[in-house]
Formats: sequence, C-alpha cells, structure tokens
Amino acid sequence: LIEYALSDSNLFIFTIGRNHSKLIKQTIDSSIFSNINFIWKQLSEPQFSYEVNKAFRGYCYNAFTLYQYLLEPIRGNIKNKNLLIVPDGTLWYIPFEILLTSPRRDSLVNYRNLPYLIRSNSISYTYSATIFFEGTQRLTQPTKGFLAFAPDYTNLLAQNSPSNQEYLESFRENLVPIPGVKDEVRNIKRQIDGDIYLDEEATESRFKKTAGDYDILHLAMHTIINNEEPMYSKLAFTQKVDSLNDGFLNTYEIYNSRYNARMAVLSSCKSGFGKLMKGEGVMSLARGFMYAGCPSIVMTLWEVSDKSGARLMEDFYKSLKRGRSKAEALREAKLDFLKDADNLKANPYFWSTYVVIGDSSPLFKKNLSYLYWLAAILLIAAGGLLFYIRQQRIIKGREAFKPDSLLS
Repeated sequence: LIEYALSDSNLFIFTIGRNHSKLIKQTIDSSIFSNINFIWKQLSEPQFSYEVNKAFRGYCYNAFTLYQYLLEPIRGNIKNKNLLIVPDGTLWYIPFEILLTSPRRDSLVNYRNLPYLIRSNSISYTYSATIFFEGTQRLTQPTKGFLAFAPDYTNLLAQNSPSNQEYLESFRENLVPIPGVKDEVRNIKRQIDGDIYLDEEATESRFKKTAGDYDILHLAMHTIINNEEPMYSKLAFTQKVDSLNDGFLNTYEIYNSRYNARMAVLSSCKSGFGKLMKGEGVMSLARGFMYAGCPSIVMTLWEVSDKSGARLMEDFYKSLKRGRSKAEALREAKLDFLKDADNLKANPYFWSTYVVIGDSSPLFKKNLSYLYWLAAILLIAAGGLLFYIRQQRIIKGREAFKPDSLLS
C-alpha cells in the first residue's frame, strides 16, 4: 500500500508492506505540478503529427522525474510487488504505470521500448485505505454472470424529446456511433458466458431493470462529463426516451442505485475523470458505482480509442478467466498490446487509460486442467520410457546367458 499526501511544499509517502511500514517526507516546489500537468496534457490531448520529437523528449523527462519523486525513495520495497496506490490531488489524473524507472537519453522516438513501471509492477488504486479494507458488502448474491451494453446512436434524429427535456439535445449532438464497442462486447462474450445488449436493446430502462442480477457489469458507450456539477455526468445509452428514462444514466442516479456486481467495467471515455474535491479525491461516474455496491471498478482517465479498447478488454477478460487478479490481468493485457504495437499505437495514450480501482482480487479460480493433462502426459511418457529400458535390460540379459554353442 502506498499513500500520498501532496501540498505546495511537501510530499509525504506512506507505505505498508507485509513486513514493513515507512513514512517519507520530501520537500518539493512547483516543478512537480508542472511534471504532472505535462504528462496529463500529453496523455489526454496527444499530438501525433506536430513536434513529435519534442513531445517524446518531454514525456521521457517528466515521466522519469515523477518516478524519482514518487517511487524512487521506496524502490527497494516495491520491486516486483503488486502496488495498491492512494493518490492525492492531481496525482489522481496520472496512471503510475507509465512512469519511467530510468532516464531515456537518446532522441529517437520509440514509445514501445521505454522502461515503464508496468514492466515490473501490477498497479491498482483506491480512494482511501479505510474504504479499501472495510470493503463493500453485497446485500444479495447475483444470480447471473456477465452483463454488457453497447448502444447505438443512429436513431437520434428520430427522437421526439418532451419539451422539458430540450436541454438534452445539446448532448445528443455529440453522440456519434462507436463501431468498435459492439466488437468489444462480442469478443468478451466468447471468453465469458453472459448476456449482451446491442444497438436498440441497449437502453437505460433495460439496464436499470437487470443490472442488480449480475456479477460483472460492462458498459461500452459514450460518457458525458460535467465538471461543474459532477452528479450530472452521465452514461449515454441508446436514445429511447420513455416516461421514466431519457437515455442518460446520471451519476446521482447511480449513487441512488444498488448493485451486487463484484466488478463494473466502464469502458467509456473519461469514466474515471471528474472534479477534484479536496480531501475526497475525484468525483466521477466510477466512484458512483463503488458507492452503489461494486467493490471493484475498471475505469478510464481519458478518451478511449475504440479499436485499441476492444483489444485491451478482450485480453483483459482472457487473463481474468485464467485466474489472474484484476490488476494482473490488466497489466498482462497492456504488455501484450505494447509488445505488438507499432510506434504510433505504443504511445501510452492508446493503452494506459484503463485503470483498476478498489478490490483487485481474482474473479475466477485458476484453471488447472491443463496441468492435470500435462502431468498425465508426463506420467505416460515416463512409464513408456521405463518399460523400454526394462525390455532392453531383459534382452541384454538373455544374450549374456546364451550357451557358446548357440553363439557360434
């Protein structure tokens, strides 16, 4: 566990491990905030065709400098460990896994081979140690497994909104179709059996009726962020307006709901982004799901590239199915993505927006059947080898006791 407290002049790092605890105080100045802002801006507003070399050099410098501030003082305690991080202030906007553990001095743009922290550590986050260790108790056990929604927005022009909902039209103008989300949930369903609702079926009404019955919730859709009034940030379902629902699930509605899922995956743009409240952290859609009973959230810090997101999520669920923890599964998915990425897609913008917050424990038991088959094959092979050796010894023994007359 690593908890940070950040002020204008001091940085406190408090760590607890299996066999140690430590409190470190560092004197800082405004430069650390410049480092954070640079990384955040480059990840959330990347430039892929303008001053590319300058951006790369700036990224390497700032990502390593932040590592020196935040993790270098406890380097000996975190080697190859699973890290549970409680950020503070604007540190909430930075995924720690993209920090660099050593400096990069050459100017050749190569995001793929940088010494990211994710290469040595799996990382998850929590709003506070108290919230994490107290956990969330489910009122009832869900009766079903996996539930996913991937809405369609092509019917917007056909909507006849009531006059008192005209303000929603400004949001609907930005709801362009996202082709990749349907591939995303279909690919996941190949890994985990469950129910998926696509296009016209992916409505707010259906989600409200069914969500409490499922163990895993996966929402692949648009997010509309309201920084001034975080409770009015919303998830955009297929725009089927009825007498009770307008097609938008607001954060305040999530807070007033109750879910029994062990994990909610908000595979939508900036689902973990929100207004920073002093002493509270980020007020986001993701936090609403945790308040509503989900002990574990996979959320995003900036926009999601739908094709990259689909690939990451498919690999994430594959690793989950093998019994990995959520943080380990997401780490494996990101490293696999990075290994196969070209120099453009290797940019952290494409693969590091997803983070795990809350309980990171496995959802599935490790599948040991392949070990049993391997053991059986090895036993059969060993038995065959022993039989062969024994037969050879018998043959040699018979030849050794043949009479001389027969040998001649």
